[in-house]
Amino acid sequence: MEKSVFVAFLVAIAIVLFVSSARGADEKFTRIKNRLMTKLHGKISKAEIENIFDDNRVKTIPELLKKLERARKGIGYFSPELGFFTSQSIARGKEELRKNKTIFSGVEEKYGVDKEVLAGILRIETDFGGNVGSTNVFNALLTFQFWKIGGWISSAASW
Repeated sequence: MEKSVFVAFLVAIAIVLFVSSARGADEKFTRIKNRLMTKLHGKISKAEIENIFDDNRVKTIPELLKKLERARKGIGYFSPELGFFTSQSIARGKEELRKNKTIFSGVEEKYGVDKEVLAGILRIETDFGGNVGSTNVFNALLTFQFWKIGGWISSAASW
């Protein structure tokens, strides 16, 4: 993915944060589309943005937030139950770095992110590819942004 497209994607996600929480989902989508068309003028065409939001696969997933809220109660990233900071988990991270040295080093060099940070993210988010899930990533990110601006789950506001 080209750096400019990646930056444009990050900008698009950030813009979603500013959409009013008092409006329905259809109006939110319309407002998001309009803001994206303004902010990304010259980087992504209006037609591409329209296509994204007109695609019936693009939707929010409120049940995802409920699932996350249930899973999160009492358990944080540093919790022993998750096992992220055990000697076994750290050893697995070191082994992944060793096995994939060329890839990690290339990404580190190209994007300036320490390979150890990348390995940590892969461990937490996918258990080094062992748990990639089945949720559409774009819809999950869109859901999180709607949650952030709309407060769908009141107790999640303290996250």
